[in-house]
Amino acid sequence: MTEWASLSGATIGRDDAVTEVGELSIGAVYFALDFPVDQYCRVDITFPTDMPLTSALTKLSSSGIIIASNKSPTSISLATNTFTLEGCSQYSQQSAAELIMSMYYIKNKGYLEKTGTFEFKFYALSGPGGTAYPIAK
Repeated sequence: MTEWASLSGATIGRDDAVTEVGELSIGAVYFALDFPVDQYCRVDITFPTDMPLTSALTKLSSSGIIIASNKSPTSISLATNTFTLEGCSQYSQQSAAELIMSMYYIKNKGYLEKTGTFEFKFYALSGPGGTAYPIAK
């Protein structure tokens, strides 16, 4: 597959009670998966330039459908603002109605304003650390 499928209804919000700007917070991403995902997958999350990734982002978790709870990153690149996670928790032939993925911890902007776009890319891997094939973004 060389064409990217689209993630449906992707939104990002907060998953904690932090009310101050410029603080570390748990970010929650909500979207529908309209495609099957197997256990060899990779998720790349690229942060907007106006809300850069920091080394404080230490894990992702989800409802367990795709990403195991408290999964540490495979890599973090502050230069490209990208967080990479390899290895999904299980094969899912059925598409999930909605996937909620929590990011522990992202730094809120220092002022109230919309941010640029977060980019999420899902890949199928030929095996652990194998060739990446685009699925959806």
